[in-house]
Amino acid sequence: MTRLAPAAALIAGACSREPSSSESTSGAWIVRLECASLPARDCDGDDWEEGEPDPYVELTQNLTGQRWESDTVEDERDPEWGVAAFDGAPVDARTLEDFGITVEVYDEDFAVDDQLGRGVASFSEDEFDGDLLTVSADCIDVTLSLVAAD
Repeated sequence: MTRLAPAAALIAGACSREPSSSESTSGAWIVRLECASLPARDCDGDDWEEGEPDPYVELTQNLTGQRWESDTVEDERDPEWGVAAFDGAPVDARTLEDFGITVEVYDEDFAVDDQLGRGVASFSEDEFDGDLLTVSADCIDVTLSLVAAD
């Protein structure tokens, strides 16, 4: 079942990575997928089908439509990735501020992958300071970070 969420709220995240610091909100930024937190039951309150979920995250730049997909983490409700999204390609700060990124979480299955949650990360100047940012995708929290591109 596809579940849509309103624009996501950005709040301080809780991954194991230490936040970096940055003073500029202009230029290019690398978007990193840090981790996610899935509840004990799915977003409908039902037990997970066939054991624990096998989550992966798909990020889409809303201006360009460029998509990136993480690796799947098997049997895990608190997956950690710690990887640069979009193959490490920098994203312009203005693009992030004006258009944001769509975040979708899926459960990999043998036949058809189930969409577990969806949200939109809309960035403002306050998010360009190296903090971890949590995007609410329905009942799932996905943590991103921004790292200034050299």
